Amino acid sequence: MRERGFFIHVMKTAGTTVKVRTIDHNLATDDIYPHPERDPLSYDLTESPYWRVDRLRELDAERHRSIRCYTGHFPWVASTLVGGPVRTFTLLRDPVERVVSHLRHCKTYHPHHADLTAEEIYADDPWRERFMINFQTKIFAFTTEDEPSYCHDLLTIDADRLAIAKDHLGATDLVGLQDDVPRFLEEVAETFDWRVGAHGDRRVSEPFPVGDALRAQIARDNAIDIEFFEFARELVARRRS
Repeated sequence: MRERGFFIHVMKTAGTTVKVRTIDHNLATDDIYPHPERDPLSYDLTESPYWRVDRLRELDAERHRSIRCYTGHFPWVASTLVGGPVRTFTLLRDPVERVVSHLRHCKTYHPHHADLTAEEIYADDPWRERFMINFQTKIFAFTTEDEPSYCHDLLTIDADRLAIAKDHLGATDLVGLQDDVPRFLEEVAETFDWRVGAHGDRRVSEPFPVGDALRAQIARDNAIDIEFFEFARELVARRRS
């Protein structure tokens, strides 16, 4: 079987830029899962294969054999469900900046958030708990026993889950940081013998004013994610030294 990739696309980390400039630039429709021409995407989070781990589990062996790279908003553990070895890669971001970017995304794309302030969006309990509290740690903290359906399933993140997340990140073949995307693109291209596409950055957020008080609250709420991100920084530095 050809070497396959699995891109763990963490939301609001510049993952779309990575996908467009590496995966989409080098691979054909049948090589990628999910691909919008074959696996219609949807902004309905309960339907889109870009989110649903169960859709990934349901793929037959023939489809898996045709796939050269998986990409989606899947938790890390989904990479163990595809019937064979894959080279995993992911991009992470400063947790406070990631949440600020997500707040802007909510205001821009969600009708129910359009007229709200950043503070009011952050106070939306279901959305905050699923997408803005220790989210990057959660992506790497799920286990097979949890049987997650989506990356935004609720999961209590504590010291034990942080340890699991660190183990899973340490087992990830390529880890990049949002503040050095060009270097990560080159590392991905070298690993898979791909070329980096010349397209510009995709879905780059415009500045979004968020007050110091809200930033401080986001940092308090994401203390575990900040520790996880510092672990990621140290991991990247060790691997590049």
